[in-house]
Formats: sequence, C-alpha cells, structure tokens
Amino acid sequence: MVFLIFAFVALVDSAYLSVEHFYPGVLACPNTGIIDCATVLTSGYSSVFGVPLALLGLIWSVVLLFIFAKRNAASEFLAPIWYMVGILAVVYSFSAQYLIGKICIYCTTLDISIIVLVSIGVFALKLHERK
Repeated sequence: MVFLIFAFVALVDSAYLSVEHFYPGVLACPNTGIIDCATVLTSGYSSVFGVPLALLGLIWSVVLLFIFAKRNAASEFLAPIWYMVGILAVVYSFSAQYLIGKICIYCTTLDISIIVLVSIGVFALKLHERK
C-alpha cells in the first residue's frame, strides 16, 4: 500500500512538472529565496540531452508500475537496473539543485518518492531471494 501511495505521488508530481515544462503557466510554488521552483525548472539542468527531467521522471514512474505489476522473471531482472536509473536521476537532481543554489519542492518531492520506492523495491527483492 505504501508503495502505491508513493508511486501515485511520483506519477502525479512528474506529470505536473512535465505539463509545466511544455505548457508553462503559473507555477504553484513559493519563491522564498532558496525555494524557487521556477529557477530550477528553467535552468540548463532541467533537461538531459534535450529531454525534460520531469518527463524522464514520468516515464520512470510508469515503467516502475509495470515492473511492479508484472512480477515475473523479466521484471525481476529489470527491477534492479530500473532502481539504479532512478537513484542516478535523484543524484543528478540533488546535484543540480545544489549547483543552482535553489530548491524545487516538486523536484524534491519526486526525489524522495523515488528513494522510498527504490527502498521498498530493494527490500521486496531481498525478501523474495530469502524464499
């Protein structure tokens, strides 16, 4: 249940950020100095090879749900690889926000969701290995 809650948060958060990237509007985020989503989301770090990081987060979340739903040999093989991709994205996101000197609350929410999802996934893999 906790997995599904964090998966939903990651999915909605990354979908919101993706829409905001392609259709900029009024971003619902305070600009209080260090917290400044607009600066983070419009920085050069917000895209990787021309693809918005938010869209990559959305894709990651959707694929993770498919991996979680299938629970077969292929998903057991792909899950650890997909977890590593998620953690690398979190490291990139944290590093980018550090370099920019601003924090995006949506980005951080997505990062925390990914960390929790990967932690749950790794724990589930470890339990499965013990059987």
